[in-house]
Amino acid sequence: MAIVSKTKFFAAANHDLRQPLQAMGIFISVLEAQVPPDSKPLVDNLSQACNQVATLVDQILILSKLDSRSIKINPTTFSLDEVFEEMKIEFSSVAETKGIQFVLDPISATICTDAQLLERVIRNLLSNAFRYTSSGKVVLRARCGLKDTLVIIVADTGNGIDKSEKQDLFKEYYRGKSGYQAKEGYGLGLSIVKKICDLLDFSISFRSKKGSGTVFRVVVPLSRDLHQVKLLNKPEHSKSFFSLKGKRILIIEDDPLIRRSVQALLEAWGAKVKVAEHYDAQLAAEIVVSNPLDLILTDFNLGPGHLTGLQATLRIRSAVGKRIPAIVMSATPREEVMRHYEEETEGLNFSEYGTDLTDLPTILQKPVSPNEINKAISRLLNTKHT
Repeated sequence: MAIVSKTKFFAAANHDLRQPLQAMGIFISVLEAQVPPDSKPLVDNLSQACNQVATLVDQILILSKLDSRSIKINPTTFSLDEVFEEMKIEFSSVAETKGIQFVLDPISATICTDAQLLERVIRNLLSNAFRYTSSGKVVLRARCGLKDTLVIIVADTGNGIDKSEKQDLFKEYYRGKSGYQAKEGYGLGLSIVKKICDLLDFSISFRSKKGSGTVFRVVVPLSRDLHQVKLLNKPEHSKSFFSLKGKRILIIEDDPLIRRSVQALLEAWGAKVKVAEHYDAQLAAEIVVSNPLDLILTDFNLGPGHLTGLQATLRIRSAVGKRIPAIVMSATPREEVMRHYEEETEGLNFSEYGTDLTDLPTILQKPVSPNEINKAISRLLNTKHT
């Protein structure tokens, strides 16, 4: 009963917790590019504090779903090297700031599982590795395992784990001696990792020696027909943002704070931005007579009595007769957005346009970092991220 009560509370609070965090994160990102050098440390501290709150909220929400068994698995087929590339982009700056090596040793493997949950497992393990490593290196490696399995390894040269603490490592809120020395974290990361691994039928193990680092091994089952593994040599990836100069983007967002923050962010990247609070016939008419859009970026829930972001996207595409790339950025759980999408597109036929106007928009879960927004736009516009 306690778990159910907690889950209901966080489900109700989910939207209200994520919305202000989204606006804060974007405004801070815009501010970073405008402040004078002597004010940069202050903005950096503000950004770090915002990220810590966002991480805590996210972990509490996912843990609540895992405990209540209300989280749904969404298996897709994807390349593991893409996940590694995401981790490289996300953690390279952390490694640089701490002055430690971040070594990636990937293989190209096509796997079928829940990509978001797998990313969370790897991200949590890497976050812990960097948090408790003050010198040396952190390694993210993948290799073929036995009996059609893939092994993902996260190793570090950090503090290590005392023998007396190993049996408590995956318990909620347990931080151990190393955790308190690091003065960061909430003792939730590894408990989430273990629960997700159990949910996805992964096995997880670790070995560690006090003062000599820790190695975590996650074993992922592979389908025989998807067992395509080869050595990988990936090119270096630039950290710069993809320019949106000249791109015409429509923002539909009923929250004025987020609307202003996203507009400022996209304009800082060079985009020509049109904003709307809701979708209506007047907005559709303006889009039809004006220059065509390059992208739609919309919230999902646009308030009582108004169309959802999915409905707005479908109607705009229908009005212009063109598949406009779209992003639905929402605090609403992904599985609920997907359910609405299936309901909205059932039976629709836009074949006369020669293109599928019901193509699923990219779904981003708030709070979303500016880097994630930029990468999503880059992918949708079919332009190489440079």
